[in-house]
Amino acid sequence: MDIIDSVLAHLAVVYGFPRCFSGFLEEPVEALKGSVRFLRNFIRLATIPGTDELQELPAFLTHIEAQAIDAAHVTMRLFSDISDDSYHERTKLMISALLHKITHVDSHVYVTYTRVLASKRHSIRELHFPTLNTPGDPIIIIEEFVVYFLSNLWDILQLDTCPSDSAKEHLQALYEGLRFLRSTLKENPNKFLETTIRDLVGVVICDTGILIFSLYQNDVETDLLVLDLLKNIQVILAEVEEQVLQTSEFSFPRTNVLGFLDSLLDDLLEVKSRKVDSDTESPIGRMEQHLLFLRSVLEKLVGLQNQHEELQALYNLALGVAYKMEFLIDQLVLGNVKDSFTASFESVSEDIKIIETDAANISSFSNQSIQHQRITLPLENSTATTDEVVGFETEITTIIDRLTRGSKKLQVVAIVGMPGSGKTTLASKVFNNVSVTYHFNVRAWCSVSQILNVKKVLLDLLTQTLGNLSDGYLQKAEPDLAQELWRSLKRRRYLIFLDDVWETQAFDCIKESFPDDLTESRILLTSRQRDVVPITLRDENPLSLRLLSGNESLELLRRKLLPWKDCTASLYEIVSEIAKCCKGLPLTIVIVAGILSTTKQEAWNEVLESLRSGIISGSEQCNNVIELSYRYLPYHLKSCLLFLGIFPEDHEVSVKRLIWYWIGEGFIQKTKSKSLEEVATDYLNNLIGRSLVMEAKKSSRGDVKACRIHDLLHDFCRRKAKEEVFFQLLKGENELLSLHRPGNLQRLCINSSQEQFKESKLFCPRLRSLVFYDHLNPRCYGILDMSFIFRIFKLLKVLDIEDVKISFGFPSEIGLLVQLRFLAIQASGSVSASIGNLSNLEIFIVHVVGADCVSLPETFWNLQKLRHLYTTNGDGIELPVNNLDSSSDLLELVSLSTISSKDWSTMKKVLQKFPNIRRLRCAHDAYEGDLNTGWNRMTYSFMSRLESLRVSIWCDSANYVDFVFPENLKKLTLELLPWEKIATVAQLPHLQVLKLIDDSFIEETWNVEEGQFPKLRFLELQYLDIVKWIVSDDYEFPCLQKLVLSEFGRDPY
Repeated sequence: MDIIDSVLAHLAVVYGFPRCFSGFLEEPVEALKGSVRFLRNFIRLATIPGTDELQELPAFLTHIEAQAIDAAHVTMRLFSDISDDSYHERTKLMISALLHKITHVDSHVYVTYTRVLASKRHSIRELHFPTLNTPGDPIIIIEEFVVYFLSNLWDILQLDTCPSDSAKEHLQALYEGLRFLRSTLKENPNKFLETTIRDLVGVVICDTGILIFSLYQNDVETDLLVLDLLKNIQVILAEVEEQVLQTSEFSFPRTNVLGFLDSLLDDLLEVKSRKVDSDTESPIGRMEQHLLFLRSVLEKLVGLQNQHEELQALYNLALGVAYKMEFLIDQLVLGNVKDSFTASFESVSEDIKIIETDAANISSFSNQSIQHQRITLPLENSTATTDEVVGFETEITTIIDRLTRGSKKLQVVAIVGMPGSGKTTLASKVFNNVSVTYHFNVRAWCSVSQILNVKKVLLDLLTQTLGNLSDGYLQKAEPDLAQELWRSLKRRRYLIFLDDVWETQAFDCIKESFPDDLTESRILLTSRQRDVVPITLRDENPLSLRLLSGNESLELLRRKLLPWKDCTASLYEIVSEIAKCCKGLPLTIVIVAGILSTTKQEAWNEVLESLRSGIISGSEQCNNVIELSYRYLPYHLKSCLLFLGIFPEDHEVSVKRLIWYWIGEGFIQKTKSKSLEEVATDYLNNLIGRSLVMEAKKSSRGDVKACRIHDLLHDFCRRKAKEEVFFQLLKGENELLSLHRPGNLQRLCINSSQEQFKESKLFCPRLRSLVFYDHLNPRCYGILDMSFIFRIFKLLKVLDIEDVKISFGFPSEIGLLVQLRFLAIQASGSVSASIGNLSNLEIFIVHVVGADCVSLPETFWNLQKLRHLYTTNGDGIELPVNNLDSSSDLLELVSLSTISSKDWSTMKKVLQKFPNIRRLRCAHDAYEGDLNTGWNRMTYSFMSRLESLRVSIWCDSANYVDFVFPENLKKLTLELLPWEKIATVAQLPHLQVLKLIDDSFIEETWNVEEGQFPKLRFLELQYLDIVKWIVSDDYEFPCLQKLVLSEFGRDPY
């Protein structure tokens, strides 16, 4: 025991020696810790007095001692000064061999292991030793046993070494049960001090050990032992939490129920289109009928179930049956129909008969409730704005004055107030004020938030002061980034807007990045606390935002409800009372306005009564209003709103990506008149119109480019998502390890390091959505083997692991996830041919790493449902071209960014495979020596549906390149292109946005003639050589709304 204790003590401090410890040894060292702990605990178990001693025990303990000595030898190597890679590789091999030796024992040692475990099944209660002085220590020992067995079970499940499918299914259930046992040990340790429970736990521990060693011996007689283990675990959990480890209808997601059923029907129809076994052919037709019936019942019940207890019971029954059917459909989708399929289906059919009987009464309840139904209006009736400021005109003038006048020293102007008081809206108004914009050379802003991420703050600010950052910046440490930011601001007059600073320490962590060169620079800051800024840096006391007066509240509400027409005296009185109920809090007012704007006026009195019934002051009142607004949301918008809770607080969400998420999740209802993207945009605008979502950025065409939600709404989304089992958010190691009941989990968002994620060994076989954010180190960590995701989570529809650097190249196992609709992943060099198995894939995002381009395989053309192919980083993707004539067109593809090619004639053939594409980004290499490949004439005119195009071309002679664009083009970005045919671009009849970047203008004079650019609204000129810009005296750009000029060698005139 002394040797083992010494080994564990040294392993505990090995990470404190970075100069001699190689990072790639971290995983095997953790495994070694677990195995050594197991040996220590096994000795404790084997030597418990009062039980029959085994004759071979002394020799067996000598065997364990030998392994402990080997472990000590390996551990000492970790502290060596030798930094040679081969030395560490040898150490890694030695650890692996030792781990194998501990578990894969010879038959003689195996017999002793199992006999010791069998003889000690009822001896756990005696686990208490003089060296362990606290009553809880036996729990630690039990937990370490469980952790060790979980690790071994995980490896067994990973290696597919189970003797049969039924055995594997039992082992998966055992894995889940042991995970739950471990989390319960952590949270309710006192329960295990009771004799009965401790005895039963002892049986489970010993029998699990016997099972694992049996599996390593390829002993196939394990099924009965697993079943006994599961029964015992259920008894333990029933004693601890008063319910067995079984599925309850209340553990199912309860948001977007109708969308869930539509998705199930799509899955079933896909299965139906395939050739199926005769045993399942008949049930599939009946299942379709059952699902259609359940959808009709649940559609009637949505909104009524909370008003009547009878309907609530029926709703729960119907929802539970729907999820039972999902389990059966999953078997059909994966081609893994279990022996119990027929019996389970018949059980569902019996439940359907009960629902049919009870559903006959729905209409009577519906008639009774018709007067209480809230009749909503389409959002087009509301033209509410999202950035109204009422009552703070004096404050705005004061802040602008404090920013643009006064001392030359760096000073902080702070705005403080309670949540929802309008701090961010007011500060943003000032930040974007014209006089403020012209006063400062550099402006940048970021959100700090409650959980400070210094690296993200620095990267956000650097992106605005330096422009787009290379991956090299992502790899830099915080001190280096702070120094880079300091350099970028040095000797410049800058304005930094720090939004939502929670505490003084947060400001202290970044203040050294802001140089004070007596340039009249300022920091604008918002906070809930008055004392976050040191007095020495303040220009004056922080500006505390007051609550709005009654008249100001009414005015803000009135503006939000524009157009204000046909307002009767009685209606005006109701609106006035509603304004009073908002207690002067701007956020409450705008959210209430969102409710009213989509509710018929005759129902406004109901809103007033709801507000009066829950009047509380401050943020609690605002939370009540948010809850009320959520209740008024149509069911299809609720899931879209709650989904925003997966993002970190104050995160600026890309609208494009958000819409793609929604499509992948199946939240968007299909219509004949609009595309999925158009419907999703309507959903977003609806949420913005209700003041639940805020615009963060607008695109050059005036569309919302990025959005965010208020802190209070973010908290609400996460709280409601947990309540309705919509998604599970896990942050850090503790939450990952203590996740309860993962079996029915549908959506999982991981906000932790990928090392913690992998170590948690989550097993959620029915998971539908997995989104991974390492918010502390975005895309900045070492390579890990994450292949377990593809082996276990086979029912995933959404998988975002773009922030995870996967080892061994693009994983071929990705082809197992046949249900995927959305995939975001890193790739280097090439993508595996197994991507062609993903016949349901609609969104494919590739983050290019370690190469300029990523090439796609020939099987890419199998992705017939693909709608969006998008690359981040690098120069883009190279599409397969070898068998274009025999490959299918991708009729659903509407956006592609970025496609790279060196041969225009081949690229043209590729692009012709996408007849419905609307947004395209291309990168071409065209040099004078390559003219025979067709670069001298690039014709895009065949792309009749194309609306947005960005073209980058590298050429050594502008005189050899010509191009033709389609007439329907609305947005065009030209990068590194010759200027020869600008007149052709000027005649495009529908062009609204034109961006000329990076030497796309090689002349110094630009003549704009009458009749050119008839519909141009946005023009950006960047990094050009233009010196003189001539516009006809009789002609002005008739529709131009915004002109952006930047990075010129000389200012054009």
